[in-house]
Amino acid sequence: MFTRWVNGNAQGAAAVKRYMPESPSGVVSFVDYVQARAIRTIRRERFVDHPDKPGEQIRVAPSLQQIRQAVEEAEKMGFPYPFARQHTTFVFNDDIVVKLEDGAVVTLTGKYKAQHLIEPIVEPYLFELEFGENGLASRDTPLSHGDRSIVIDPKVKYGTPIVMPCGVSVSALVHAIDEEGGIQGAADAYGVDPKDVKIALKYEDILSGIAS
Repeated sequence: MFTRWVNGNAQGAAAVKRYMPESPSGVVSFVDYVQARAIRTIRRERFVDHPDKPGEQIRVAPSLQQIRQAVEEAEKMGFPYPFARQHTTFVFNDDIVVKLEDGAVVTLTGKYKAQHLIEPIVEPYLFELEFGENGLASRDTPLSHGDRSIVIDPKVKYGTPIVMPCGVSVSALVHAIDEEGGIQGAADAYGVDPKDVKIALKYEDILSGIAS
């Protein structure tokens, strides 16, 4: 699904502009990964209060075309990759509004102005991100538990998810569970605490749920 949104396929064009050229291996850049996370959140069906009719709700489930138009409009305004920036998204039945951190408002139809914005979409992944000087996402911490966390940083091991503070990749620890016969065996093999292996396994389970 993420690949479809970033690369496009026979069913339609990509929803966002790629940050880096498409790779034959299917690997996407960190910025494109963040853009895909935004699309996944935005496209979840929800009901919101109607901005003009008190007490009435409307169903919103924006199309990929609407998202693509929002991205193109933001670029025209000088804000490429808007969903990889610090932002707030508002979705209506016929419009997507993206309010960027500096107050700039990107709207497709112009029907809803800044003063009419209602309850925004909750995009919890934004709280997990750090942003660079260029305004784009630069580091992600998609899972934390106690003093352990999963970190995705394109400057560290090419963006491979790693367990901090031990610094071992999620894939290595999960693979070691099978190779070493369990969580304790995997921990012993890498000289880490079993807690490191457990959070790696939990993150792997989350990814499996997203892919299914």
